[in-house]
Amino acid sequence: MKEIIQSNIGFRRWFFFWAGIVATLAYRIIIVLNNYGKLLVDIAWYIGTVGFILYFGHRFHVQKKRALLVRENKLVLAVGRMKGLKKEQKNALNYLVKSA
Repeated sequence: MKEIIQSNIGFRRWFFFWAGIVATLAYRIIIVLNNYGKLLVDIAWYIGTVGFILYFGHRFHVQKKRALLVRENKLVLAVGRMKGLKKEQKNALNYLVKSA
């Protein structure tokens, strides 16, 4: 592994979380805004679209990082070789590692 990967638990993580929430609300409110004018609908649609692009772009980046970490460290093989685990535990770990 080239660098130590740390999770983002500060502002950045909250920013993307709230971007997803705001995007969801912006798309939902379009139904109500249809009664008040096209400009408001357009604004809500753009806010929702940009919010989802930010949110899902971030999720894609995180998933790509996890997959690279699993592949570089050969974690699927490591789980298979682990001793002292119950079969259920090994299956659960295999699932988690393979789904990354």
